Amino acid sequence: MAQASAADGIKPFPPVFDVSSAANLHHVATTHVSLDCALDFDTQTCAGSVTLSLTRHDLWAASVVLDVQEIKVIKCRFEGQASDAAFEIKPFSPFGQALHVTLPPTADNELKLTIQFEGGETAGVCWLTPEQTAGKKMPFVYTQGQACLNRSWFPCQDTPALKVTYDATVRAKPGFQVVMSGLPDVPGKSDAKTGEVGAVEVDGQQWNEFKYRQPVPIPVYLVALAAGDLACAEIGPRSHVWAEPSVLPAATREFSEVTEKYLETAESLFGPYVWGRYDLLVMPPSFPYGGMENPNLTFVTPTLLAGDRSLTDTIMHEISHSWFGNLVTNATWNDFWLNEGFTTYAQRRICALATSPEHACLEAMSGIKLLHNDIATEPPMLTKLHIPLEPGTDPDDTYCYTPYEKGFCFLSYLASKVGVPEFDAFLKAYVVQFSNKCITHQQALDFFFEKFPEQRATLPFEPGFTFQEWLHTAGAPPFEPDFSAAEPLYRPAQALADQWIAADPAVTSAPAPEDWRTYQFVFFLDKLLDAEPLPLERMDQLDAAFKFSESKNCELRFRWSKLIVKASNEARFDVVKQFLVDQGKQKFTIPLYQSMAKMSAATKKLAEDVFAATTTALNVAVRARVQRILAPEASE
Repeated sequence: MAQASAADGIKPFPPVFDVSSAANLHHVATTHVSLDCALDFDTQTCAGSVTLSLTRHDLWAASVVLDVQEIKVIKCRFEGQASDAAFEIKPFSPFGQALHVTLPPTADNELKLTIQFEGGETAGVCWLTPEQTAGKKMPFVYTQGQACLNRSWFPCQDTPALKVTYDATVRAKPGFQVVMSGLPDVPGKSDAKTGEVGAVEVDGQQWNEFKYRQPVPIPVYLVALAAGDLACAEIGPRSHVWAEPSVLPAATREFSEVTEKYLETAESLFGPYVWGRYDLLVMPPSFPYGGMENPNLTFVTPTLLAGDRSLTDTIMHEISHSWFGNLVTNATWNDFWLNEGFTTYAQRRICALATSPEHACLEAMSGIKLLHNDIATEPPMLTKLHIPLEPGTDPDDTYCYTPYEKGFCFLSYLASKVGVPEFDAFLKAYVVQFSNKCITHQQALDFFFEKFPEQRATLPFEPGFTFQEWLHTAGAPPFEPDFSAAEPLYRPAQALADQWIAADPAVTSAPAPEDWRTYQFVFFLDKLLDAEPLPLERMDQLDAAFKFSESKNCELRFRWSKLIVKASNEARFDVVKQFLVDQGKQKFTIPLYQSMAKMSAATKKLAEDVFAATTTALNVAVRARVQRILAPEASE
């Protein structure tokens, strides 16, 4: 069986089987993606073509197999061929089909396949009405590729086991700005902020054309696009923030200076930032995620705009993905912790250096609490570090905090065995070793033992902490980091929460502490949530002191809303409703609806009323999840 070499710049993929993809990448693999498409907001369609540069690794392969979902494939043709290629779409899974394209009778190892396609509102292409945006004036569209959703945008080998470079030409009607997860590719303008090339006429219609390129190999899920009423402002020497005009001033204030500070801290820990620019895009309120680490252009939720930069730890996290996840990538979604566990550990190392070790520890404590909530509520399989995905299981259905926080605990355990400075050096070497590659947990751990050979004979088998337990056993992690550094911050919050729970007159009439940080208030509210529901009078006193109902900080608004629901405090239901109207982040929205649905008849009615009022503003996936919460019998 003849083998072709990998294309220049693209490292070989690992010999793994990804159950989430139909792609036959071990026989024929994509090395470059070239997109050419038009965004029609009137019809909510994205139509055009994608040209895939392919390397044939098996000369006997009869076809190349790609992933598709919810899109129309119009025709396929290989470069140099006089006629279209035969293709067939076959069933694969509930979240996609297999597109088989017959290969031409040629001995060439390098092929180019152009596929004409058309798609509308799909799992990975989200069209928003003006009402779903902050400005309420113009529609908006964005793509979400992770975990395996870009197959619903264009035909591709939609697996993290493969990396590609890409270029894109995108057209939109005048007035719309298009941004992408790459660098502007405007002839003669190496410092262009945007990929806008100029006006073009197609079939008698006027369009604006945009060009982008991504020269660093990335998994296909990181190809991303957004378009709408967008403007930008500089927030650092290599960074801009993009947002709707009504949001841009607040976003500029929130992210100026700190973005470059976090980038420089990350480089000191993990090595050079290889991507060139690092820009942020503040998404419309209905964006369901905290952030998405699209290269060169992180998508972030507007719920980070607290007004005091207190929630910018999310920016630390997304910046960390520039090394962990984007440069070094999990080869399958079974090992999602290689992306998120390493990134969460890296985020907290940045936080310790850029802010303080105390703050990093306190934020980590809030993350560990989320992990324990998941362990108590999620199916046991999802609390394993290495998730045994079965064929037909959508990786998105396994999303929880385990890969983030249990992964963080595992890496903290390894660091405790070798020393934090030594583990920092390991992380930098890890990036060099696996940059531009897709790896498995076995490769990561083998490299750890290559750097620390004295640990190989005993560490994986240490009673109570075996790697078998870490990777394949459900439940709580065998080890949690030492959080004693945060004691000066959380002890006062703990003591004050105990006094409020006990209705100590010394605090119920006193003002809120003026020198607390956000995560101290988070810790305080979490302790109140762990207790019995507060009497309504005490909630009035609490709000008079802390003014949670007036807060702009969504972490605090979320917990305050949960306290209101837990107490069935109908006099304050308007606070809960306003919070759900203002944003659609799933981290906040789903738990609140879960609480409202089960707490009381009054909170269940509140949930139904708020959902009826906000349905059209919610992301389609969040909307479906809420529907299942409110009417579980209808989804059976």
